[in-house]
Amino acid sequence: MLATKSTGEMNVTVYGYDRATILYISVGIFAVLLCIVGGRKGWMALISLGFSLVAIWKLMIPMMLYGVPVLAATILIVVLTVVLTFDLIDGINTKTISAALGTLAGVIVAGLFAAIIGEIAHVSGFQTNEAEELLLKATSHGMKIKNLFIAGILISALGAVMRTFYKMQ
Repeated sequence: MLATKSTGEMNVTVYGYDRATILYISVGIFAVLLCIVGGRKGWMALISLGFSLVAIWKLMIPMMLYGVPVLAATILIVVLTVVLTFDLIDGINTKTISAALGTLAGVIVAGLFAAIIGEIAHVSGFQTNEAEELLLKATSHGMKIKNLFIAGILISALGAVMRTFYKMQ
């Protein structure tokens, strides 16, 4: 922030950094390293990650815009991601089905735990200034964003639980 004082008035200019280039480079380095270190499975994991991002942007967000409850949309994305990821990495077999079911159970447990603790601690994820703006926009568009915080926890837990069950195979 830059503040200057002239003629008795204070002029304030807020500026930020353009981080796009460094973020794109970082993502590129991550993708290259994932493919080098992981080989074929690294490529499949990268494809799965790309699918997850596209599913969130092209399925989950539009579903929310049409009034589908956040948790229902999130659960659909989680199930699609689990099925596609395990199929891409190891194909459909008994171990994959077991790992997928275990992953889904782990995500459900994490989601229930987050929801219970959120209720007890009165945590909604809407305590910031940015959340106020989101609430206003959601209200004007008819979006149901009540459980957006829990949805974020479900998607985050998905990565951790998938890694755990994949390592167990």
